[in-house]
Amino acid sequence: MKRLILMLCALVASCMVMACGESAKSSAEQEGVTSESVTPIASYKQGCVVTTNGSTIDLPYGCRQVIVVDTSTRKDCVVHTLSCNADTWSGSYVAGVIGYGGLASAGTKREGDGKTPVGTFALRRGLYYVKDFHTSFPMEQYNEYYTWDENPVSPTYNTLLRNPKPGTKGDRIWEHRNRQYRYIVVVEYNTDHPIPGAGSAIFIHAWRAAGKPTAGCVGMSEANMKRVVEWLDPAKNPHIVVLPKGVHFSNVINK
Repeated sequence: MKRLILMLCALVASCMVMACGESAKSSAEQEGVTSESVTPIASYKQGCVVTTNGSTIDLPYGCRQVIVVDTSTRKDCVVHTLSCNADTWSGSYVAGVIGYGGLASAGTKREGDGKTPVGTFALRRGLYYVKDFHTSFPMEQYNEYYTWDENPVSPTYNTLLRNPKPGTKGDRIWEHRNRQYRYIVVVEYNTDHPIPGAGSAIFIHAWRAAGKPTAGCVGMSEANMKRVVEWLDPAKNPHIVVLPKGVHFSNVINK
């Protein structure tokens, strides 16, 4: 009799464990969490690195197109454009300029300081005045109302305003349509969650003249700017890497 009671207890305990397991499984399935829906951590690993004269810089996963800005003096730079095809990186380079204030290391960029921020930033969109190019890169034609909000106390700081309120402080893009802003590629610096006063309106655009610095953007000749716009491919997740002072570009390699 005692043995029978023990066997019944064991059976009840086993059923309770199975029921709990099924309940947990059902709850997880209701929440949409299954072993098949969990993304492996390996998928987030960096795919490529930019090699320099002393270190490496990871590129975001899936990046197969990169612009590397290598500063040679306080305002002059070399702009490398590199693309990966069939696991092989290749590219070219042109002369460029950065901000009149030089470079701003991570966390030190301030509104109006004339510095170009150092770091790795996405390239997702652009603006143009006249459509005289062909590209798959998202480019939006602007008009006389387009303004980039540069007011640190504004709720729309560091965003593009297509119909701003009168008196809005910002970069009035239309005013530079025949010079620097015929083509613009937006550098996604401080744009996703803008920090007030940390800098705004960082672009890649045409320079005023060879050797003339910008107000914090990356500049190059208008002809080269057009080539960059036509070269950019959103399917390759393009980014720009602005190297720190004293760090010089060597190559891009696959991990």
